[in-house]
Order: sequence, then structure tokens, then C-alpha cells
Amino acid sequence: MTRQRTLEDPKYSSYLDLSVWPKVNTTSFSSKKRKTFYMRKQAVELYIDGRTTGKDIYKITGIQPKEVRYFVKRCLEENILTGTIYGYSALIPNKRIKDYSRSSLPTDSDNNKGMSGAFKLLLETYPSIKNTIDNAYLKQNKNQIHEPVIKIKNIFKLFIRECRSIGIKLNQYPFITKDMGKRSVERYCEKLHLQNLIAASKRDGEKYSRYMASTGKGSKNTIITRPYQRVQFDAHVVDLIMSITANTVEGYEVTKTINRINLLTIIDEATRVILGYHLSYNQNYSSTDVLQCIKNAISPRMSEPTFTIHGLKYSSIGGFPSTKFPECRWAVWDELLFDNAKANLSQIVKEKLQEFVGSFTNAGPVSMPERRGLIERFFGLLEEMFIAK
Repeated sequence: MTRQRTLEDPKYSSYLDLSVWPKVNTTSFSSKKRKTFYMRKQAVELYIDGRTTGKDIYKITGIQPKEVRYFVKRCLEENILTGTIYGYSALIPNKRIKDYSRSSLPTDSDNNKGMSGAFKLLLETYPSIKNTIDNAYLKQNKNQIHEPVIKIKNIFKLFIRECRSIGIKLNQYPFITKDMGKRSVERYCEKLHLQNLIAASKRDGEKYSRYMASTGKGSKNTIITRPYQRVQFDAHVVDLIMSITANTVEGYEVTKTINRINLLTIIDEATRVILGYHLSYNQNYSSTDVLQCIKNAISPRMSEPTFTIHGLKYSSIGGFPSTKFPECRWAVWDELLFDNAKANLSQIVKEKLQEFVGSFTNAGPVSMPERRGLIERFFGLLEEMFIAK
């Protein structure tokens, strides 16, 4: 594949930003290994940059164009354990990112030979074995009665039964191994779970399957790479009893009892920083309160608040982004996550967000607070550390 075809391949287009590639800590590398790694890294970066020819890359790094393309494709391979690409870690010398492949299954006559790649070849040679494991673990066959959560030891029994039924002899793999392939079945099921998170989560019930569909892999779970890319909004009820005394225009003194405060907050997903908040003293917060919270998160504060509690003050490095950093003054976000409260879904909130902020809104599925895990956890910590005390 030529340079142009490699870089223009649609499946690679979202990964060409090198700033989001997983990094590598080379402090424990030997000098030779570190030098090789950085030569490969420089070659890949020059290749993706596109302004240096293959011949010039070879002169600079000593790596042939064909090898450079090979390293680029290694970097763009998906790591199923993390859900991201391998990135720079694929350039580590002697690092294996794919399973070992072998040409023939081992027998008892293969003395002193390893079993690497034998299980993978077994599944490729006998697809019925793979289907047996997949159907049992993921419950794919709807016409078959399954255990609620089938245990690995029972999947192993099905594996052995299928091996015998298709005619694998006792002097052939997997029967020649000490555990008859049990550990390989366990490792395969672990990988199967990672590759099919939503389907595999059904093993724990439909409830968890819905959770995974809303919070697991997918385009709706885009990795956040910069501030203000996506923010989360929610309100937290603080139960208390307090009174406020005020004078009316007629000069009468009126005391009103309040038994709750709604704390409305907006948090940035990339930095976990609180962008702004608003306190509502109403029994239930309104669309006006939502808009005021949004305004507080965008507009810089002209002065720090005055604390009435003795000794309470801001840290010298504390404060809101819109106040501390000139670049964040009047900064707006791309996407806002909130729940399905009526005040959030009101027409005036949608219109103001579109007209003045220009952000997308995402109410998410009903009864799924996991979609806004950061703001939910923030309120949980607030309860534990302050409000509950």
C-alpha cells in the first residue's frame, strides 16, 4: 500500500493526530533499544507528516520506505485490551502485537516443541469448535437453552465434547497437553469478552447489557482529547432547613423557610474542572436556573466571592477557568450532556444553547446516570466530604 493510500484509508483517518497516540516511557530501555525506538518513532512521524520523501526518511533514520509503512500500520492496529490503537508502543523493539501463527497442529511425536499458536490454528481448522465456544459464551443460539451465566468449566466441557465428536485423536492437540487446552479456552473467552463487550455483558443480565450499550464502545463514547469538547450538567439536591429574612417594598419584614437548595453544576470531561455553578432556592429548579448556570460557566467572574466563614479562602492557584486563563474567557463547548429533567428539555434552553453557545445537546437514555459519571461522582464526593458533615 502506497503512502497516499495508507493515509487516506477511512479506517485510519481518525487516528492520524499523533498527539492522541498512546505514549511510551523509555526510561527502563537499554541505550540500544531506546535508539532503535526513537529512530522508528521519527520515521513514522515524518511519514505521517507527509512532507518528507521515502528516500529522505531513509537518509535521516536508516529505515527503508517499506519498513516505515509496516511500522505505521502496526501503530494503527487496535489494541482490544484498551479499545485504542497501539500508537507508539507498537514501535518498541521485539514487541508482539499479534498472536503467533503456526502451520500445523502439534502431536505427541513433536517432542520438545512448544504449543504457541496451536489453539488459534485449532479454531481456524475446525470452525465448529469456535462456534461452540462463541455460542455458549455469548448465548448466540436462541434455539438452545443456556445457563443464566455459563461457567468457564462448563464451556470447557463443551469444547472437549466437540473435539471428540469431530474426530480429534488422543495423540493430537489439545489432548496431548497437561490441561487439555483448558487454559487456552479461558484466555480465548477473556478475549471474546473484550471483543464483544455489549453481547458478553448479557451474561450478567439485560440490565447490564443496557448499561454497556450506553457507556461502552461506540461513536457515542468518543474519546475526549481536549478541554471544552464535551461537558456534563446536573443538579444536586441539598436537603436542609434554613430561613431567609427580607424586607418588602412596603417595609414589612418577611421570613421564608427553605428546606432544600438545588446546586446546578457544569463540569468539563477532559480536565474534570468545574466550569461554573448556580444555586437555586426553589423547590425544583427551572429552565431559568439552567440558563443562569450556563451563563456562569461561560462568563468570567469580575471578582472573587467574599466568604463569611472565618479562615475560608480560595487557594492561590484556585479559581474558575474563565477567570484564571484569558483563553477560557467566554469559551463555549461542543457538546452538553444532561439528564431528562423537564427544565433541561425545555424549548427555551434548547434555543439559547443553539443560538448563543452553538453546542449539541445530549439528554442520553432515561435512568442511565452512568452516561454522566463525572458529575455524578462529583456530587457523591461533595456529599461524603462536606454536605454530609
